[in-house]
Formats: sequence, structure tokens, C-alpha cells
Amino acid sequence: MYHFDMRTSTEKENYKSKDKFKDHILSIGQNKDITLVGHDGIGLLYSFQNNNSQEIQWKEFTASTELEKITTFYIKTIKVWIGTKQNGLMSLCLDKKNRQIKDYIHYDYFSRDRINAIIPYRDNQLFIASHNGLSIFNASDQVTLKDKIIDQEIVYSIIEDKSNKCWWIGTSNNLLKMEVSNDSLQVSTAFPTYPLPQGAIKSLLLDDNQNLWFFIGEKIFCYINNEQRICEPNISYWGNFLPSFQLKK
Repeated sequence: MYHFDMRTSTEKENYKSKDKFKDHILSIGQNKDITLVGHDGIGLLYSFQNNNSQEIQWKEFTASTELEKITTFYIKTIKVWIGTKQNGLMSLCLDKKNRQIKDYIHYDYFSRDRINAIIPYRDNQLFIASHNGLSIFNASDQVTLKDKIIDQEIVYSIIEDKSNKCWWIGTSNNLLKMEVSNDSLQVSTAFPTYPLPQGAIKSLLLDDNQNLWFFIGEKIFCYINNEQRICEPNISYWGNFLPSFQLKK
């Protein structure tokens, strides 16, 4: 685990508790109050923001042996939602006054599922992307809506595109587009006329111009929003040409 100082463009490993980082780091979650680290072991590491010191002091939270191999975080004010590699969905609360973590909960519905992403939807609802599909979880009632949006397919990533009023979804073999129609969610292949290669789409990114970036294998793709076309800026051809494909309307 390293700390990168953007003011000096230097990285350093100067934590007094750096001996705690014995396992592979799987995830990092952060807001203005706290930094959370998930690793390939039991529990998580956390550090509350300390304005009086640049030294980061790490503490361990190990409420349960099920809290292990954390793959993703979603932090909303004092509530932290946690996805794990093999034990499903969990949550806990931040006690900022006492600089502690408390109120650990494990949700049985997701059982031994691997959670890949936790994304806010609306009205205290969360999209849960997992190895078993895509579900909507009602955070207030702590239950899921009955039907999965995507079933029996690995969903790795999901991102909201407000400019196009849709959601982009990366699965084990496809890029999907999800739109709201008559208060229901409609899922379809994102670019059916473009010959995308088969492969898992584990990361999705929207830049400042609302262009969608995604990766399949070693290839990089970019959907240029204002031109409605896909570019393939592959590393082997970088600087020579950017092959593109105009999408049919």
C-alpha cells in the first residue's frame, strides 16, 4: 500500500502500521471522512481523516470471518455497503465522533455470491452486480426486488450515463444498455451493428465529455458520444491511426 502525494508527484510507504498489509489489496473506498481497504484476508483496514497529521494510522475491523476478500465499497454518508469475493453483501456504519466502525450486518439473500459492484439507483435502492446477475436491493427494507434484471450471467460493472439517460453494463461476454421505459428497465445489446469481440467487460468509464471507455481483453474501445461512433485506440497502433466505426441510427 502506497501513498501518492499529488503536490510533489512522489509515492511513499511510510505507514507506521504497514505490517498490516500482508495480503493482496483488492479494493479501496474513500470519502472526505475515511479510507477503507479490502484485502485478500479476513476483515478490512480503515483510517479516519486526521487533519492534524499527514501520517496515516490504520486500524483493523474483523467483526466476522465472513467479512473477508472485500471486492468493492459504496459509501453513503455514515453507511458503508460492502461486496465480497465469496460471502455476498454486507454493511456497516461509521461512528465519526468516536472514529470507529460499528453495526456490522450480513445479508443472507446474496449468500455465497461474488459481488462485483454496488451502485446507487434511486429511493434508497442499489444495483448489485454479481456473478449471478444484476439485482435491485432495497436498502431501506433490506430486501431485493423479486426479479433479477439480468440472471445467470456474470455482471462485472455498471455505470450511469445521464446524458443518454441510460446505464451501461459490462458482463462476462457483452456490453449492454439499460433504459427506463414506463417505470420498467429494458436491457438490450449496446452496439448490435458493431462487431465487438467476445470477452469480459470488467471496467467502464465515462470521461468529462461523456465518452464511454471500456476494455475487452487487451483492446481498448471508446464510444464518442457527440459523434455516435466507436474508436479502437489499441496500444499496438497508438500514434498511427485510430480505426473508427460510424454507428447506424
